Amino acid sequence: MHDIGSPLTAISVLIQIINQDLASTRGNPDPVTVQAQLKKVDQQVARCIALSRRYLDYARQRASGVHDVLVNQTLKDVFELVAANPSARDNMISIEPLDADLRAAINGTDLIQVLMNLVVNALQSTARPHHVRLISGYREMPLSGRELEGSPDTLVIGAGRFRNEAPMVVIHVEDDGEGMEPELLAKIFSPYFTTKSPGTGTGLGLVIVQRLIGNAGGLLQVRSAPGRGTCFSVYLSIRFD
Repeated sequence: MHDIGSPLTAISVLIQIINQDLASTRGNPDPVTVQAQLKKVDQQVARCIALSRRYLDYARQRASGVHDVLVNQTLKDVFELVAANPSARDNMISIEPLDADLRAAINGTDLIQVLMNLVVNALQSTARPHHVRLISGYREMPLSGRELEGSPDTLVIGAGRFRNEAPMVVIHVEDDGEGMEPELLAKIFSPYFTTKSPGTGTGLGLVIVQRLIGNAGGLLQVRSAPGRGTCFSVYLSIRFD
């Protein structure tokens, strides 16, 4: 529920603006301006309600053993939640949904947590302004042996538990940041390993991502090279029933 903090922060800021406007006009504000501001507050409240209801639905599904979620809806939720994150300032975030929404075989809260962690990591990959993209795709064939093998610039996580059965959905979290040297890439899933300054990172975000994807029988692939940015690719089974 920490993610609900973003729209709540927006509500707090909007209320402060309204109060400042009321003070500056000595109680005689422009009603049209106040109505527009209150409409924005109402929109943020509606976001909180919708997100909290979806989270509760996902929690109920987990308890009942149902583990699937609509991919496009999740991408939209993640986009809205991360847009208010301080790391998003001066950076661009975009999403490319599936042509037709599909259900990925993973619990909804787990997929939101996975994508939130990956997107925030991508936003923090460099101090300079850059672009982070969430790209979804449909795969009709299993991954080949070569795709399941690692290399100096490609790390494959979870191949042992991966259900390599088509069709699958793949979600890429891609940035055009600095990229990583092979030595650094090999360490990023080690518990408590972080390149962030003290007090700003726990080194557990990617460990959590690895565990959640593994629990869903999915696969995580990371491609990175200095000067070429980084791309995390999440492969998940599709549920049709």
